[in-house]
This record gives sequence, C-alpha cells and structure tokens, in this order.
Amino acid sequence: MKLIDKENHDHDYIFVIDKFKHCWDDRFELALLEKTKDKLLKPKCMGELLDVLLKHESNEAREFANSLIAFPLPSAEDERERVLQAAKVIVVNSQPSSWSLIWSIIQKDSSFGRLVFELVGNQYSHGIQLNLTEKQLADLYIWLVHQYPFAEDPDYSNEVFAHCETTRERLRNLRNSVLVQLKQRGTLQACAELQRVIQELPTITWLKKTLLEAQKNMRRKTWQPLKPEEIIQLVLDQDKHLVQDGNQLLNVLLESLKRLELELQGETPAVRDLWDKISNNYFKPIDENAFSDYVKRFLDKDLKSRGIIVNREVELRRGYGGEPGERTDIHVDAVLKRPNSETYDPITVIIEVKGCWHSEVNTAMATQLVERYLKDNIFSYGLYLIGWFNCNQWDDKNSRKKKALKISIDEARKQFDEQAERLTISGNVVRAYVLNASLR
Repeated sequence: MKLIDKENHDHDYIFVIDKFKHCWDDRFELALLEKTKDKLLKPKCMGELLDVLLKHESNEAREFANSLIAFPLPSAEDERERVLQAAKVIVVNSQPSSWSLIWSIIQKDSSFGRLVFELVGNQYSHGIQLNLTEKQLADLYIWLVHQYPFAEDPDYSNEVFAHCETTRERLRNLRNSVLVQLKQRGTLQACAELQRVIQELPTITWLKKTLLEAQKNMRRKTWQPLKPEEIIQLVLDQDKHLVQDGNQLLNVLLESLKRLELELQGETPAVRDLWDKISNNYFKPIDENAFSDYVKRFLDKDLKSRGIIVNREVELRRGYGGEPGERTDIHVDAVLKRPNSETYDPITVIIEVKGCWHSEVNTAMATQLVERYLKDNIFSYGLYLIGWFNCNQWDDKNSRKKKALKISIDEARKQFDEQAERLTISGNVVRAYVLNASLR
C-alpha cells in the first residue's frame, strides 16, 4: 500500500497496479478496497483502483462505486471528479443489472453523460466492449448519435501531416464501436433493436446495411441444418428453393411471376380473367386493386400450396397505400416457426403493383416503393410489378388506354430494369417485372 501512496503523491497514475495480478487473493482484495476509500487518494488514482477491483468482480467495490454517484454533481472539484471517475468505471465495467443507475442520470443530464463518456473515450480510444443488453446498447447508441452527430465528426483526411488524436475523434470511435457490438451480437433481439434504431434515426440511411449484416450474423449463429426430407425435396424438384436472405426471396418471386405469365399466356390462357368485357370484341382491364388481388392469390397458391420454399413458411398480406382505396402493395414474408407456431426472423419483400396506365407508373418505383415503403420502414427488398395490358382488344374509348405507356413491352422491361438497378442503393435492393397481361 505504501507504493500506492507514493505513486498517488508523485503522479496521477498508479504504475504499480499492473503487478497486483501476481499476488491477488481475498486479503489483498479487501486491503485494496479499503485503500480505494482513502480520501487522500487523488480521484484518478481512486478510479484506477476501482477499475481493477471491478475487473476482479468485487461486489463490494461495485457497491462502493455506486455509492459515490451523486446527482446533481457536487460543486467541489475533488468530489465532482470522484463522481465522474466512479461513473466512468461503472460504464467501463458495465453490467446490465446495474446500468440503470448511470443511465437514468445520463438521461436527466446529458452534460453529465458527455463528461463521463469523454473520460471513457480518452481511456479507450478505439472503443470498448460493453456488457449490456441489446436494448441498452441501442439506447446508448441513439444517445451518442444525438450528442456526437456524424455531421460534426472531425475530418482530417486532407491533411498531409499526422496529428494527435482528439477527444472528439475518440468519442466518434466509441460511438461507432457500440453499433458494431450490437451488430455482432448475432441475436434476434439485436436485429429488433437495430430496427428500432433505424426508426429513431431515419436520416442515417446506411443503417439498413448494418441491419442486413446483423441479420446475416444472426442467421449464421442460429443456423440449423436442413432436415433429410428437405434435402431430398431440393434434389428431386428443381422448383424447390432455400431462402436465407432477401435476394433469394426476390429470385423466388420473380420465378413465380414467370409461372404466372405462362399461365396467363399459355395454351389455355387465363389472361381473360384480368379483363372485363365491354362488347363482343372489346374489353377493358380490371382495376389495379383487383389485379393486385389476382397476383396475391396466385402467389399464395404457387408459393404456399406447392411448398416452393422448403426451409421457411410463406405469409402474404395486403398493404394499404396513402390514397383512398389504394392498396396495391403486397407484403411477402418468409418466416421461420418455433414449435409453438410463433414466427421469427422474417425475410420480407414489398411488391408494389401498378397498371401500365397509372399516371405515376414511370416514377412510383422511386416515389412509392423506395421512398415510402423502403425508406420509411425497416424493409430493404422491393419488387415493382407492372401489369402490361396494351393490346388491340383494349377498347379505345376506355380512358385508361389513353394514359397507358406508348412503348413496347420489351422497351418497358429494359426501362424498368435499368431504373431498378439505379435505385438499388443505400442498403435497398429493387427489382422490376413487367407482366404480360395482354389479350392475344
């Protein structure tokens, strides 16, 4: 203890502290705890001893650290610094059960939180692994983003010479490390909390990429091998598929729509179901909502009844748009199910359905599918489906025909495929399909 007293007198750091591990026992731990309570210790030295004790899982030291926390902060400089040092040690050696003490004060007084995390950041310049729950990590990340916005991050990329790392840079690293830790948890709860983070911080569009990476980590850690009967299904039936991410579900849906087109335009064409008869030789397309319902029913039959996806169950539901009567989107979820039938880990694709006559058919892929459904929600995968009804049998007097696109179906497919490719950015994946619903 005399060595500690000497270094406390001469410095702000206990250099001998690293040698304690070679003589650690219960008696030494008790003696060190008593020394930590010595009022003659400088606040930083007290914090170092507390840190060592908490790393050795001393419950008494944790109780002492908690007892030092005072709010509002004392006005006396020495007492104020002791509170901040104790708070820093509690954060660094965080436990989910005791986090609420510090977090409640941080929420009440952001300036207190900033002082504490500046101490943490200066000690751990490249971030730190925090022993917190997924919800606690998400709450902390949201708070850190508000306190230390990305727009205010220092940028020294254009400087020629090296510089000393600033406190603000270290806080940036700390903030980012919290998100990385949440992403790497590999749990369903971590993915759920990241979805909440996205909703709380809608302007940070790249967070969707982080969610996708978190979902990959979760699926990697929770992976279950296929059952023998599922492997046999895949071998014997080329139409069967595994779905492990949104891209694979998109591919399954595109193949299903191709089968729908074959059914519509096949030897016994079903396309007549999509037209209302006006006279002997003239027809008009059913409305968009009815067309969307028709597509949903086919997908229900094709994907669910035929069991196209062997490792997940498919659920389809209709969404509702912003305009009265507008409900042209279809939500397709490929989910896993627990033994109690509870669903989890949904992989979702949003299908936005438009008729070729729609006034916004050229722009709705961006303005509705991407900017409404994919931007404002946690979904990242979208399919833009255009029903192509142009044909001679379409009654010229029907007002929708006058609004229909005046290009060929091949030109339309090229146009919308290119548009989907351009919109596949910022974590979103967009595909397009022009479905031939014309009469022959």
